[in-house]
Amino acid sequence: MTAPLATDTAAPRRDDVRMRAPLATNDLYGESGWVDQLLMELAADRALRHLRAGRREARTRPGMPFVDAQLLASFEDDAGWTCVADLGDVLARVECRGRSVLVTTAAATRPSAAAAVTTLLGELAPDPAPERATVPVAFWSSGERGGRCTRRDVDGLSWAAVEHGYAASTRRALGELVAARAPGAGRLLLWHGAPGTGKTTALRALADAWRSWCRIHVVTDPDVLLAGGRAAYLTDVAMGEDDIDDGEPEDRDRGDHDVRWRLLVLEDAGELIGQDAPDRTGQAVSRLLNLSDGLLGQGLRTLVLITTNESVGALHPAIRRPGRCWATVAFEPLSSQEAGAWLAAQGSDARVAGPATLAELHGVLAGEAPPRARPFGFVAE
Repeated sequence: MTAPLATDTAAPRRDDVRMRAPLATNDLYGESGWVDQLLMELAADRALRHLRAGRREARTRPGMPFVDAQLLASFEDDAGWTCVADLGDVLARVECRGRSVLVTTAAATRPSAAAAVTTLLGELAPDPAPERATVPVAFWSSGERGGRCTRRDVDGLSWAAVEHGYAASTRRALGELVAARAPGAGRLLLWHGAPGTGKTTALRALADAWRSWCRIHVVTDPDVLLAGGRAAYLTDVAMGEDDIDDGEPEDRDRGDHDVRWRLLVLEDAGELIGQDAPDRTGQAVSRLLNLSDGLLGQGLRTLVLITTNESVGALHPAIRRPGRCWATVAFEPLSSQEAGAWLAAQGSDARVAGPATLAELHGVLAGEAPPRARPFGFVAE
């Protein structure tokens, strides 16, 4: 190591690496490598024997984070900047070139040096916000010559994040579905409950949980799909392209036996499968059953989910036949205790006097009045 030069008698030179006062070298030197030796000299003087280093890419080029009182030396050019800073018990050499940030620290202990590296990298190149988990969903509609399919990525939902927005009985039934990694007995699933009880939210959670083995296909016009005279549309939806090789690594080596299942979603289709459906909608029930477990459905990896605001008792008996449905889920309002617990978890101290739907609770969070207790029995006018 070179001997120190007398700074009061000699002008600063490129090899003068033992600076005792802050020095800005923007125009003095054409390179910044000397700061490495400066850091080592100062660390040796202070008996800071432990060094740690770390590198990270920032989203944008960071600016110098230190004030003049902290800077012992700095170098800047068009490509970036380099500096040595005194942070009290720690010395830090920080270099920024473009978006790349390199931090080297010197401290009396290893934990102190490592902690300083983590802190500085976190300030200069914070971890990017996590990307929202999306789920590919196919949306079907009727076209002139059959079915038209549009694929979109929609925001998925973790079941753990939303499960407490459901009544206990509903949560148990949905939990079993979410945990499934293969179909159960039957090809139909029935979800029924009043509007606002969270059927669409549950569908997003199901799509996220089943992403490894089943794709979601939403039919936007189920009445047209099951109507007479649109055989080409029904065939296109039932026998469309297999859900393979869609860009995900686990899809690339799939064989024919590993083709994903598809879940056809018919939302708000209660009027198509009601007890009087044959009188109002013709053969819609028959076509649905043919699609799920009839001749058309044989050999197809297709499940059908029907959501409705109707009660199970109002549905056609053929739909409710034992063995035909894999799962029937009743979406019930939350009890007053469950609703209170859900509101408390959202940071609200509001209370409800009786059962409430998930939509009503979101309304309470938005400032709407809590729902009134639902009357029971006969009410005098």
